[in-house]
Amino acid sequence: MITNFTKEEAIDYCTKHNINLLKSNINFRQEGAIFKLFSVSDDLLMHYVVEGLEVADDYIITPHELLVRESNEVLLDTSEVRMISTHYVDISEE
Repeated sequence: MITNFTKEEAIDYCTKHNINLLKSNINFRQEGAIFKLFSVSDDLLMHYVVEGLEVADDYIITPHELLVRESNEVLLDTSEVRMISTHYVDISEE
């Protein structure tokens, strides 16, 4: 289910539901990007953050990075929160 939020509402939603990683279908800065939701364990989250710094990736972001978008509209796919807790999973094709 695609749900429309403002940037602030989307960040609040992610915080309340322990979502700490988002994956967009197109560049996250573009209007109309739809974000899949991920809850990643703290020890694995750093891997995704470091990987994002090493390889320019405009598809996998943390919720607070939504603030750099020009558009205030954020589309979250709230139908599922994908859990990553025991080992690294390549979500680039997700």
